[in-house]
Amino acid sequence: MSEQLQFDFERSGRKPTEQNGSLLMELPRDPVARGYGTFTSEQIVALNELEQRFGLILNKKVRLKLIGCDEVFEGRLMLNQLLYPTTRTEGLCLHIGNVDFEYTNIEY
Repeated sequence: MSEQLQFDFERSGRKPTEQNGSLLMELPRDPVARGYGTFTSEQIVALNELEQRFGLILNKKVRLKLIGCDEVFEGRLMLNQLLYPTTRTEGLCLHIGNVDFEYTNIEY
C-alpha cells in the first residue's frame, strides 16, 4: 500500500494514450493481478475462520429455522455485513434470500 501512495503519476514516464481525441493517463497495472489474487485468498481464509468460530456454513445452500418463526428457510446463507466480527460476542448479521437475521436467531 505504501508503494502506491509514493507513486508519482506526473513523473512516471508513461506516455498518455489518446481516446476519442482526448489524452488519458493510464494507471499502473499488474498484469498477473497479484492484488486481486491476494484479496480473494484472504477472503476465503476469513470466511473459513468465521465458519469455524460460529459453526456456520457460509455461501452454500443450507436449510435453517429461525427462533419464533414456523417457516423453514432454504437457500444460500450469506453474510449481511461488510466487516467481519473480531470476537464471538460481536453480532453477526446474515441473510438467506430476502430474510435478514442475526446469528443468534438460528434455531437449527
